[in-house]
Amino acid sequence: LAVPQIVLVAVLIWVVGCSGTGARDYQLPDDPKHSKNFTFGKQVAGNIVPTKDPIDRIGVSGLREVVAEIKNTTNSPITFWYKFDWYDAQGFPAGGEPRWEKKTLQGNEHSNISSIAKGQGAVKYNIAVQRNSPYN
Repeated sequence: LAVPQIVLVAVLIWVVGCSGTGARDYQLPDDPKHSKNFTFGKQVAGNIVPTKDPIDRIGVSGLREVVAEIKNTTNSPITFWYKFDWYDAQGFPAGGEPRWEKKTLQGNEHSNISSIAKGQGAVKYNIAVQRNSPYN
């Protein structure tokens, strides 16, 4: 590639990488043992927060299990939706379409959300949290 083409490719990569929905995104880590990935929709960002790194372990079934503690940082109840997206070692979706779960936290309440991988190949995950129902 010529220098102008390299610059154009770099700019395109930067533009695509910077575009988004305004959500607070964390990238999938390289080491699945230390995966602590959350994506918060802008309506809940800052109001629902993780309180510590998720617990990520292999359960008695042999499948990966994740437990994440979250907190409502406001004084009012918040109802939100969450799901766990699972990925294989190459970053491709694993285990089928995840199901959204509805949860309500009272003001300043802590709670756990959890998921069990749908198959042996699921080694990485992302926890998506949003205020609005995904079914509307």
